[in-house]
Amino acid sequence: MAKSVEPELKKITMYGFVNSSLGWFHLIMALLAMMAGAFVLAAKKGTTQHKRVGYSYVVAMIMVCGSALGIYNLTGRFGLFHIRPLSVP
Repeated sequence: MAKSVEPELKKITMYGFVNSSLGWFHLIMALLAMMAGAFVLAAKKGTTQHKRVGYSYVVAMIMVCGSALGIYNLTGRFGLFHIRPLSVP
């Protein structure tokens, strides 16, 4: 009988990652951080809108780093991406 490829494929793709609520939270916060970061880089520095969006970028990045600590089901263990958020001052 042929071995099923399904379990191996599930490990390689992000299928399990985005089906967890923490994975979705991490993904949404990362997208928000990328959009806010792009806006902050393109907007005129020092305006009220620039500051507000900049603060939302900081909060979104803190959420991304915090949620990264709970995501380990892609590899089954903690790795470089779990250690990195802890090492940033």
